[in-house]
Amino acid sequence: MKTPPELSFPTVNFIQFHNANRNIFIHSTRSGRDWPAIMDFEPTIQWFQGDSGLSSHLVIGGRIARMVDDDDSAIHAGGANNLKSLAIEIVQPKIDTPFIPASLDLAAWSCAVWCLKYGIPPVRIFSQTEVGIIGHEDSEQGRSSGKSDPGPLFPWNMFIKRVKTLMLFGSLEPHILKGDYLKILGILRYVGVEV
Repeated sequence: MKTPPELSFPTVNFIQFHNANRNIFIHSTRSGRDWPAIMDFEPTIQWFQGDSGLSSHLVIGGRIARMVDDDDSAIHAGGANNLKSLAIEIVQPKIDTPFIPASLDLAAWSCAVWCLKYGIPPVRIFSQTEVGIIGHEDSEQGRSSGKSDPGPLFPWNMFIKRVKTLMLFGSLEPHILKGDYLKILGILRYVGVEV
């Protein structure tokens, strides 16, 4: 599955070691600023490129910024989590700022690519010891650190359905093939689409 174009913004904040891609961590930027979500994109990239000591594989804000290669570890969720997970940072300045629909689509696309590439199940998980897609707030490290991202506005059910749809069809719009109606209905039911 081909991914949308990525802008390259390499950072020195990474670990040149990756023992496994078992999980995908979803983060949100949370700059705390009173501005539209899209405005968090460039400052987040600059922060990760600076001396914050933190990073993410991807920053998504209506487009994708590649910060760390998949083969390396981003520094995003403490200790061993960094060595066994991929990280996406989605722009959201405050916990009550709505997510940008295009950013959710690009994040779902990126997750679908990673799930297919690394055999990660497209399921939401609530422990960093499981395998799947996890919100920072749901991980043991996130809970002990008081993290709240991606937060209550993140549409988990819709997001996981999009990831599954993209894995099956390679597009956000499922293609109905002539003469394959029953098969397509079964696939749509599998990914949770009511038909």
